[in-house]
Amino acid sequence: GMAQKRAQDVLSTAELWPILACSRLLSTLDRACQRLEHCTRVAGGMAQKRVEENTYVIHPEYRKKFRTDVARPIIKEVLQTKLDKAQYNIETTQVLAKQVADDIKDRLKELELPRYKIVVQVAIGEQRGQGVRMGSRCFWDADTDSSASETYSNESLFCVATAYGVYLY
Repeated sequence: GMAQKRAQDVLSTAELWPILACSRLLSTLDRACQRLEHCTRVAGGMAQKRVEENTYVIHPEYRKKFRTDVARPIIKEVLQTKLDKAQYNIETTQVLAKQVADDIKDRLKELELPRYKIVVQVAIGEQRGQGVRMGSRCFWDADTDSSASETYSNESLFCVATAYGVYLY
C-alpha cells in the first residue's frame, strides 16, 4: 500500500520535471523581454519602425552614361596601338584577341561609369581580301544601354571590336 503510493508520487514528480523546467525557462525569458522593453522606452520612447527610402537608381546621369561617341575613339586607339605592327599567326592570335579585349575593357572602366557592366568582344582574322559581315542583337533598355564598335585592318589581319555597356538596375 504505502510503498506503492510512494512510487506513484516519485513517478509523477519525474513526469512533472520537464514541465517545471520549461516553466522556469519561460519565466526567465519573460523577465528578459520586460527588461528589454524597459530599456527601449528609456532610450527614446517606444521603438519605432525604421522606414528607409528606396535607393534604386533606374537611370544614370547623362554624363555617366555609356556613350558610343566616347567609347569609339578609345576602342580605335587601343586597336591601333596593339595591332599596328601585328602579324596574323594562328598560335598567337587567340592571346592577342584576349589582350586587346582586356585593354579595351580596362580603358572603358577608366571612364568610371557607375553601375555599368562592360562587355567586350574582339574577333581577329587573317587578311586575305575576303569580305566579312558581323552583326549582333541585344535585348536591353535603349535608354541606358549601348554599344560601340570599331574595325582595324593591316596587310596581315583584320579586327572587329565591340564594347557593350549594360546598366545594372
